Amino acid sequence: MKPVTRRLCLAAPLLAALIPSTEAQVVWREGIPVYTPLIDQLGAPQSQGTAYYVAQQTVNQPPQPQVGQTYYVALVMAAIASPPAGRLMAPHLQLPTGTSVVANPATPLRCFYRPMDGSGGYVEFTQQALTDLSFGASLRIAGCPQPSAAPLPLRIVGDGGSGLQIERRDPQNNSTVWPMGSYAAYQFLVPVVSNRLMSGFGTDAHLRAPTLSIQGDYGQLWAYPELSLLVHVGTMTRADMAITDLAVIAASSPQNRRVRGRCRNLGPDPAQNASCSFQLLPPGASSSCTPSSPQASRTLNAFIECVTEFPASPDGNTVELRANASTPDPNPQNNGMGISTTPGSAGMLLFRSGFET
Repeated sequence: MKPVTRRLCLAAPLLAALIPSTEAQVVWREGIPVYTPLIDQLGAPQSQGTAYYVAQQTVNQPPQPQVGQTYYVALVMAAIASPPAGRLMAPHLQLPTGTSVVANPATPLRCFYRPMDGSGGYVEFTQQALTDLSFGASLRIAGCPQPSAAPLPLRIVGDGGSGLQIERRDPQNNSTVWPMGSYAAYQFLVPVVSNRLMSGFGTDAHLRAPTLSIQGDYGQLWAYPELSLLVHVGTMTRADMAITDLAVIAASSPQNRRVRGRCRNLGPDPAQNASCSFQLLPPGASSSCTPSSPQASRTLNAFIECVTEFPASPDGNTVELRANASTPDPNPQNNGMGISTTPGSAGMLLFRSGFET
């Protein structure tokens, strides 16, 4: 069995073939690999028998893909350990709302294969058939499905949902699943288009690729690699709304506590629908902001200052200041900050609130 010495990655020759040479900043955003187990040729259980992950094609400058622009997502499935008998793989795609497969011969679904002996790189079999002669075998690899010829069929997947099957369409074989032997691997590049902005995080942007591994040792096993997609609207604007000041200040009464904070736009672009507000306020609290919150737009370094005053609790008080905007924020870690006051003193404790990574 071959040990895993590095993370699986999309092969550089494949990327070079995918994009024009003028687009030097194309990168692949990769999801975290997931695995299905197997029993190897020595009878030993291997928790990482086959690896799966998904990826998305992006461009840094100018930010791409944009809404309405075709781009590729990829599913990679690669054998790590070798069982006594081969596997059969049935990959599917679950696309987020607003994203669909593109059926256009100009941007075909592309299929790549790495031989069972693990040697060499990936070879494309989008338009033709390959024969894998590893270990004296003669395995035919063919049938890359084209959405322009027939849509990818919608099938039920293992967790009860449904997904578009990347089915094998080999005219010489009626099976719709893909053979996977020893250290073989596949890459499927599927052209898609999105009709809405997606931030690259959050469940509403999740691309999932439920994949069924049919094998003699463990039966039928499902893997669910996923990645949140990133899609821009026109020229991407970003505004880093941040808490730049939060402090306990003199209150109107010794029985009260008063807190002041600022939500500032650190840029680089104007923050649209910018807001600044206190959270977790105790009963009897009052608050106000200058200028009022929300604001239709806050330019670079412009801020909203908010003040709250509330009756002091015998156990102390904790309040939180939160900055928000509808413009995508490149640094959400600084959007929230909390402050705790202790009874009978001006003591305080600052803490971040819920955005740590």
